Amino acid sequence: MHGSVLLLFVLHICIPSCVKSSAVIPAINTDPANPKGDPTPKTLTTLGAKWTRVEFKVLKTDNGLPGAFKRYDQVVDAQLLVGIHTLLLVDYQTLEGVPSPTAPAADWEKYSTNFAARVGLIVQHYGHKVTAYEIWNEPDDKATSVPPQHYGPLLEKCFKAIKAKHTNATVVLGGLNSGDPSYISKAVQAAGGLFCDAVGLHPYGRRPTPNWPSPTWGFGALQPLLAAYNHTIATHNNGKGLPMWLTEYGTNDLNVQGTFPEHMFEALNGYQPHFDVPILFWFCWSDGMVNPFGLTTAEQQPKPSYHSFYKYAHSQPNYKM
Repeated sequence: MHGSVLLLFVLHICIPSCVKSSAVIPAINTDPANPKGDPTPKTLTTLGAKWTRVEFKVLKTDNGLPGAFKRYDQVVDAQLLVGIHTLLLVDYQTLEGVPSPTAPAADWEKYSTNFAARVGLIVQHYGHKVTAYEIWNEPDDKATSVPPQHYGPLLEKCFKAIKAKHTNATVVLGGLNSGDPSYISKAVQAAGGLFCDAVGLHPYGRRPTPNWPSPTWGFGALQPLLAAYNHTIATHNNGKGLPMWLTEYGTNDLNVQGTFPEHMFEALNGYQPHFDVPILFWFCWSDGMVNPFGLTTAEQQPKPSYHSFYKYAHSQPNYKM
């Protein structure tokens, strides 16, 4: 999610080779660098969130990685103590100096090499405390663009850097939000392979079911979009799909936001015989992150959508990845 979005919406790690039928895991996007986006582990446990997605930001005031580690160590360690896992998002906030989309290939080659090296240091630091990494936020969006011919090699370098330090870590391609699966094909062509364990999607504006909230709401139903991505992934993965992690999903439509989480989670559970969608990271915890997407107000007061998320999260007896 970034500031240009105008409308609407947003896993014990083991990535299986077949589609599962267990309940979709409820997860949440938080932001430890923002006091209004940094709920305590106790608060997250009360909500019922099993995972958080955290963008690893290296701020100018951090004095490099040491300052950033100090901030995120507290989050990762405290969450693990209560059984909450962390998906670390690494992107343009992790290493500055991102080339423009039209920059020469040599500039992207240099940046991707340095970026993968930094990711390797992060993985070495956290070891088995962090078991999943997402490579970039919305690389297929104009505002955060990494052209696919450059994203493919960047993803490959990060995949190899992560696996060298943590063989069992899950590498998530993505955070794709354009709705165009051909971005994956172009990235695969550039890298000579699909270097990931799962694909992250941000299908904002897609209806949970064809007729809810209404037949004309948003940009269409979610299921055909998942089918298109699943087909593209299988084309580049010996005919097999990969887990599709919805790493952002939510809505700023206040007319339907109140019950949107439970509708989306239940719809995804119904898709499970056909697609492997093991987890949904709701966007986001608080309106203090991106208004008005939060489950809570900027003052951390629960909104109707909080209760909808809570209702689903506490209704499922078992979650498996």
